[in-house]
Amino acid sequence: MFAPTLEEVADATEQERRMLDDVSRHDRGCWAYMKAQMNRLRSVAFALADVSIGLVS
Repeated sequence: MFAPTLEEVADATEQERRMLDDVSRHDRGCWAYMKAQMNRLRSVAFALADVSIGLVS
């Protein structure tokens, strides 16, 4: 997606500004989800090795 120029934002109608706000909010939410997914453990072996009860089993 291409970001609008400052001139386009300044000339935007009320409906277009609401749409831009919605897109911005959605992008922030998706980035947070993607960041959380990047930090997840990749396999069960890593998850089990990370906790003491996993080492016992």
